[in-house]
Amino acid sequence: MMLNVAEEILAELRDCPPAKGVTRVEVPGERERRHRDENRERIIALPEATWNALQQRAARVSS
Repeated sequence: MMLNVAEEILAELRDCPPAKGVTRVEVPGERERRHRDENRERIIALPEATWNALQQRAARVSS
């Protein structure tokens, strides 16, 4: 029940007219979730040896 109420409130907020200069109303965390989902679609897998080499170099730089 609480989830339904929260979803209704979010829907009402999103239906508000956006401020000048923006195209839509967003709630906190919405942009981050959208970017996370977009980034997951564009992910590039690194070979394990490459990842290990990067970690070793990062450790040398940070120490």
